[in-house]
Amino acid sequence: LLFFGGLRGYKGLDVLRAAFARVRERLPAAWLVIAGPSAPGESGQALWGTPPGPEGQVVFRNEYVADEAIPGLFSAADVVVLPYVRGTYSGVMHLAYAFDRPVVTTRVGAVGATVEQDGTGLAVPSGDATALADGCVALLSDPAARARHVERVRVVSREKYDWGKIAAQAMEWYGRQI
Repeated sequence: LLFFGGLRGYKGLDVLRAAFARVRERLPAAWLVIAGPSAPGESGQALWGTPPGPEGQVVFRNEYVADEAIPGLFSAADVVVLPYVRGTYSGVMHLAYAFDRPVVTTRVGAVGATVEQDGTGLAVPSGDATALADGCVALLSDPAARARHVERVRVVSREKYDWGKIAAQAMEWYGRQI
């Protein structure tokens, strides 16, 4: 599992911690990588809780991630997890798509609705560690289901988020405004 991006209180690291403990009960070999910088005045470690050592198999990179390191993080992950407790949208979701990774997210803002509508992963209730764990286990333990979501990621990326199509739509819109 990969949690990527700025470590902020609204991103649900405490929920992820509880969920990952449940994931490990069912999938003892599971790993979680948390990578991203804390906000000024916030501590990523405080958001996560006690040091990740007791749970084991947690890599905690509370730092800015250089562009050249991003492909390695996403390529090593099977699933990207977005346990947000509030928010509107997430660029990390699109980054996951760029690396053909399905997501497990919460139904917060447009993220959960987009994932459910596009079939690019699973969306669960916000703040529910058990549901988040169930979603993560479902995709980690079922390679066929994960592959179906990855195929949807590829289709949606091609049909909906292709830069050429986005540029053409923008040009069409601007053309109507003139």
